[in-house]
Order: sequence, then structure tokens, then C-alpha cells
Amino acid sequence: MVGMKISELMKKEFSYLQADETLASAAKKMDQDGISEVPVLQGGKFIGVVSLLEVAGSMVNGGLFQGPSLKDIRKVQNQKVIRHIRKEKGLKPETDMASVLAYIRKNSAEIVPMVDAQMRLVGVIYASDVRKEVSRILSEGSEDPNMLSSLLQGPGRIEGQTPIDQLVHLVEKRGSIRVSEAAKICGLSNSEIQDYAKSLEKSNLIRIEYGLLGMWLKKPEKPRQGI
Repeated sequence: MVGMKISELMKKEFSYLQADETLASAAKKMDQDGISEVPVLQGGKFIGVVSLLEVAGSMVNGGLFQGPSLKDIRKVQNQKVIRHIRKEKGLKPETDMASVLAYIRKNSAEIVPMVDAQMRLVGVIYASDVRKEVSRILSEGSEDPNMLSSLLQGPGRIEGQTPIDQLVHLVEKRGSIRVSEAAKICGLSNSEIQDYAKSLEKSNLIRIEYGLLGMWLKKPEKPRQGI
């Protein structure tokens, strides 16, 4: 699926909350829809995401799971959603897969809000759908070595815009680089670089070699031309 646009995974029918709704209302909506995160609007504009797990975490810190009174529970139920949002700017529908993956990783997100230039919510992308798509592509493979590159970079990518495509460009530019050095430059851990490299190697975007000083990432060898 070369040149795939992330908008193909975007859902235009989705649940959302108003900033002045209560946590009880939020919990009911998430339970009905089988989701754990919901985008929040204020004045028709997207302002952030409320996560059931983050709300639960604040309840734990407040000792509300240690024999709370009915009064304590009611107080939490009636709290406004806006007090518990994770402030985010969202992504534009024309963005690429690499940026969406970076967003999910950075925020441990289950939904990715998609907004227009006026910060109006136009859709959401579920992290579960992204994981399925990446898994499908990596498991199926392709004779076209540019397929994964197109997925990660998308049209009009700027070199180094995200850690994933930065790794591809870094190896292309250097020709050869140690995993530890690549991790520092890309802002990732050694294990994350290794995981990305192993996936990229399957599509012949990176070549892995092992030496006395550990794993090296190198430019892929060009296929030999037939005689």
C-alpha cells in the first residue's frame, strides 16, 4: 500500500465529551463504547483527551480505593472532565503514519484526535487500528523495498521530523553507525532502535551487522544487476 494516507484509518463517527461534563458521564460513555479515552471539546474546539486510566490513577493517589465513603465517591463523580484532560493539539488529517506512531508512543495514547486548522475535531484514529496496519505490513512483507519507507515517511517528509524516519535518513547519510550513537541522535533507547532496525531490515531499508562493539546499522546493499 505505497503512499497510504493515514486518513484512510480515520473514523469520522466517534464519541466526544464537553469540558463541563462530569466524570460520571465520561465513564458511562466510555463503558458504552468500549473505549478508555475520549476527546474533549470546549466551545466547539478540541482541547485535550480524558483517559479513564489517568482518572483512576488520580483516584488511587487520593486514597479513594481504600474504603471511600459515598460522599467521596459522589465528589469524584461530579468533578468536571476539564480537570482531568491531557492537553494535546491533535494531528492534521494529511499527516503520515510516522507522526501518528510518534504521537501514540509519546502519549501512550489509545486515540489520536485529528483536527483542522481551526482546532475543530474532524475525526479520530484508534491506536488499535494503527497497530493492526503496521503488523499486517510487517508480517506480509513486500517485494517493493520502498513500501515501508512510504508508510513511515509519507509524502513530503522533512528529514529528521520523527525518530523513525530520522533513523532511516541517519543510516543513509552516515552509511554505518553504532546502535548506541543512533539512539542518542534519535532520542530513543538502544532496545527501541534495535526493534525498529529489525523491522526496517525486512524491507531492505537498513542492514544489521554484529561486531565486537555490538550491533551496527548500515546502508542496505544494492541488489546485483543481472547479466
